Amino acid sequence: MLETRFEKALSSDRVFPQVFASAGGNFNRVPSKERATVKRICTFLFVQRFVEINRSDLLVFCPSRNAPLKIDSWLLRTASNLPNVLPENAHQAEKMLAEICKLYPLLRIDEWSVDFCSVGLIHIGLSKAETRCLEVIDGWSLCLPDNKLPNDFGASINSIAAQLARDASADGCKKRGPGRTRKVDGLVDRLIRLYPNGIPNKTANQITRDLRQNGQTDFSDTTLRNALSQAKIILKT
Repeated sequence: MLETRFEKALSSDRVFPQVFASAGGNFNRVPSKERATVKRICTFLFVQRFVEINRSDLLVFCPSRNAPLKIDSWLLRTASNLPNVLPENAHQAEKMLAEICKLYPLLRIDEWSVDFCSVGLIHIGLSKAETRCLEVIDGWSLCLPDNKLPNDFGASINSIAAQLARDASADGCKKRGPGRTRKVDGLVDRLIRLYPNGIPNKTANQITRDLRQNGQTDFSDTTLRNALSQAKIILKT
């Protein structure tokens, strides 16, 4: 499995601190007794980032045909909200793990299989065609073509870690305009807290009501549209 290859590549006590540093972190800050937990969950994040990078090549394995089939990447529709800052203690790591799992409402993320049952009667913005497809492929495993697997897993993981650092730096250095941009940023934070999986299955008007009920009242329709776009919130159609 992909997770096993990532774990093996990061098994060295020397390699993981280097990868951690490439991601902009300092492994020496992690308490000694908590390093195994932090390492395990960071490895989990690297796997998710690798799958997200290769989402256009995603396949599902059809048991009846005993063969992989192409599937649109909407199964990972909220995965672009993955964290880009590594945790420095076990509490942060467990919190990050919970946040990551919320980003995959259509999957059993521990085994990388399609999970229609977890959706049940709770609609999350799927079209009728997507819902029918999901019913058919429930339980099928996700996979990638062999040619998408890296020859050097260590180098690939280090590259992912370096991209995390660049993404975090870009997030921290966004230019802020006088007033309006700050309002957008504040609204983005509130939207992500309200809808962590990015699929509230609500219209813009319904989201506006939710925001106002949660104390967010000073924003225009334009500010809301910009914030919805930045937070990657999928509206009900």
